Amino acid sequence: MDKQDGRSRLSKRSAGSSSQFFRLVLPGLASVNLLLGAGLLIHAAHPVIWETSAEVATGVFCCAIAGWLGSAGWSKAYWGRTMERQVSYWRHLADILFRWLEDAPIPIEHLVRLEGSLSEAERDS
Repeated sequence: MDKQDGRSRLSKRSAGSSSQFFRLVLPGLASVNLLLGAGLLIHAAHPVIWETSAEVATGVFCCAIAGWLGSAGWSKAYWGRTMERQVSYWRHLADILFRWLEDAPIPIEHLVRLEGSLSEAERDS
């Protein structure tokens, strides 16, 4: 087995687990924290004493964690879409460049070598 095959399978496996984390685990954790924070804030609606202020602080902290987890999920989704758009744009640009190079009077061996280099660079990334 080639080293490249092992790397690509490992990266696909880690990408799949990362995707599951951001689709399932992160929203679940954010929801639990938000519900816990809201529950503590609602429960702390009795007269102000030191225990109540600790409950309020804990509720605010849980809500802040929920917001942080939600923003992490949104950021991952946003930047993932942006990167996909950029990759699509540059692949389209490379296709145009190759079509243009096919019409240019360049020896075919050079084009084959260039295409191989680009394929190798794509596998490495």
